[in-house]
Amino acid sequence: MILPNQHLDLSASLLGVGAHVLKCVKTPSTVTAVWEEFKLANRGVPFSRFILALDFLYTIGAVSYSDGLLHRSKKRSRPSDAHRTAEFVPSRK
Repeated sequence: MILPNQHLDLSASLLGVGAHVLKCVKTPSTVTAVWEEFKLANRGVPFSRFILALDFLYTIGAVSYSDGLLHRSKKRSRPSDAHRTAEFVPSRK
């Protein structure tokens, strides 16, 4: 249900629907405004699937919700190499 497989198309999976929902969250918006924009571009996707995809996006940190508005989360950068530990290199004796 979350990921596509041989029995579930990408467009029907929560990952696929979530990608379309995320495209609709361009600026901070109400859930209703995002739903209205989403359903124009994705006819046939029920509100229940939209909400499940929105829950999925919230769970993975792709969107946040505050003051009645959905916000697209900031992109996370890759961790720098500075905090990585050195590789173990056996000493030669």
